Amino acid sequence: MIEKQLGQRVREIRLRRGITLAVLGSKTGMTKGYLSLVERGVKVPTIASLVKITKALDVAIGVLFEAEPPQDPVAIVRKGERKPFVPAVRAGSRRDYHYESLTFRAAKKHMEAFVVVPPVKANPDQLYDHDGEELIFILSGRVELILRDRLYVLGPGDCGFFDSSLPHTYRSASPKRASMLIVIYPAQYEQEPRPLSREERPSVSAPRRST
Repeated sequence: MIEKQLGQRVREIRLRRGITLAVLGSKTGMTKGYLSLVERGVKVPTIASLVKITKALDVAIGVLFEAEPPQDPVAIVRKGERKPFVPAVRAGSRRDYHYESLTFRAAKKHMEAFVVVPPVKANPDQLYDHDGEELIFILSGRVELILRDRLYVLGPGDCGFFDSSLPHTYRSASPKRASMLIVIYPAQYEQEPRPLSREERPSVSAPRRST
């Protein structure tokens, strides 16, 4: 499962860079207990948490999804090749987000893109933030974008752009769960993340496919 693979990659990179859970927690503002659950695949971080974790580890987000660091500046990802992950609250819960990573194969990128299905019952008081900028484009359904004390209702074709350090969240506002494209520009990408050395690369290998 991608959730366990993602957690395993976080753990392997953390250990190979000599970072303890306590230090990672202090850098991200997350508890050791939560990070331990992430590494064991019990909890899956949100995009905001992924940005903070990868910033602390000084790696690009895509490194967590591919065993070999991307080399090609051109990255084609077919629909069936997306990397899905669900930061579950409860299995099958309508409070779950569903993410699919689109840019994990791209080398030397300055942005990350995801297809996101937001939950119907997101808590408007549980907001997320991370350094950088964020763009959302609604693919289907209606989405409520909550930005601190503002609420915007967006429909198919609507777009929003904001400073992602502003506390924010999303939820589906239509009977059928909505879907949207999210593109984030993490502030740490202004300086290219340090590439993994061969010794630091995750031990799990995955075949690459070119079409």
